[in-house]
This record gives sequence, C-alpha cells and structure tokens, in this order.
Amino acid sequence: MGRRGGRPNRNARRPSVPRDTSPRTRGILEFLQQLSTPNRLIKNAAEPPYFFQGDDNQDIRNWLTACEDYFDRNSYQWENHSHRIVFALGKTKGNKVAPFAEKYRKVMGGIGGFTRDPDYATWERFRQEIIKRYIGIEEERRALDEMDRMSYKGKVDTYLLLLENINIKAGLLGIAWRVRVESKLPQEILRRLSHFSFATDEDWMEILRKVGRQEEELLERGKLTKSLMTPHAPPPKRKRDESDRGFNTKNERKGSDNKNGK
Repeated sequence: MGRRGGRPNRNARRPSVPRDTSPRTRGILEFLQQLSTPNRLIKNAAEPPYFFQGDDNQDIRNWLTACEDYFDRNSYQWENHSHRIVFALGKTKGNKVAPFAEKYRKVMGGIGGFTRDPDYATWERFRQEIIKRYIGIEEERRALDEMDRMSYKGKVDTYLLLLENINIKAGLLGIAWRVRVESKLPQEILRRLSHFSFATDEDWMEILRKVGRQEEELLERGKLTKSLMTPHAPPPKRKRDESDRGFNTKNERKGSDNKNGK
C-alpha cells in the first residue's frame, strides 16, 4: 500500500511472484523487484586508527595510511573530506599535536580570527600539511645528527657525496651548510680553499671538491716518493737453534758411519 499523498512506502511488503508464472517471466519479475528495492548499505567492520601524538617513534605516514585504510573499508560514509579531517584530528592527542590540530580546524572553518581556506577542507591538503609539520621537523633533526656523525676518511668525493645526500633532508644552505661540511676537513684542504671566493653554494662545492682532490693527490705522491727513497734492508739471517744443531750433528755422524762401513 502507498502512503498518503501518493508517495510509496518503501518499507511495505512487496507482492510475491505468483507460483504459476513461467520461469522466464518469474526471472524478469524478480529482476524488476530487485531494481525497485533500495540498496541497503552494509557497514564493514574496521579497526579505527591509533592515536597520533607526534612522538619520535611514530611515523606520520603510517598513521595516515591507517586512517585511509579505515575510510576505504566504508568509503560511502567518508565521501565528505571534511568529515575525514575532523575524524583524523580527533585521533590525535597530546601537547605536541594540539597546536597543529587547533590551528587547522580554525583555518578550515574560518573561525578564531583566521581567514577560511577552502583548500583546507580537502584530505590531500590535510595530508600535505600534517606531513610537512611532523615529518619535516623530525627528518631534519635526524639528518643533522647523521651529519654530525660523519667524518672525513681521506676521500673528499665520498665525503661530499654522502653529506649532499643527507642534506636533501636537512635542507641546509649558505653559511650553515658550509660550516657543517668544512668542520670535519683537514686544515690543508681548508687552506687551499681560502684562496677562492664563491658566489653560490654550487661554486663553493665545486672548488672544495677540486682542492680536496689536489691535496689528496699530493699526499699520495708524498707517500710514494717516501717509499721509493727508503732503502730496503736485507732480511735478517736466521739463527740456528739447538734443535738444528742436534739434527745436523746426527746427520754428520750418520754420514761418517756409512763411509767407515764401506
């Protein structure tokens, strides 16, 4: 039966297909009934993501993946990106994350004196901002610690290449970058470097690599010259010990006995 005003009642029991209907007709009628029946969305069981607190042992990328896996399990519930962001911010806690969460909500909603940014209501923007905030600082700190542990071991090309790779994460520039690199180099290389001036970090790195190679080649030539000029002493003669003497004495006696026997 329909409701008043001609609106159909979706909860009303639908008529069944008569039993005496032919198989072909029955199949068509059942198919039409399925089309007219509203889809019932089934909620899949999903484990909510853990709380992100900004601790050193937590990787923000893993946490974001856990959130996205949770959304994907019931994607129809999380089509609205604002709902995703509010839920994700609710899965953060602690003093390390609270300032970020509070500011993000205010910018997203245009409250608390902040100008509303519509882009903040998208999941991609939220992902970018929280990664920049928590992976950037942590990776920079780790990269600087790794730089401090680096040491020059006689090969300037290897030393500079390793530091350049680390600096991709640290992002040092100018004087701060140059001081870190030069702090572990020998004075001879720095003395050569002091005769040049540089407009950019690239120019400085190129000259540093060049004078470093020159100093290393000079040291290698010095070692080679020293080894060629050093006279090689003859190997010491081996002293006969008591066992050798006894062995030779026995052999001499045996030889004399053989002669006498002849």
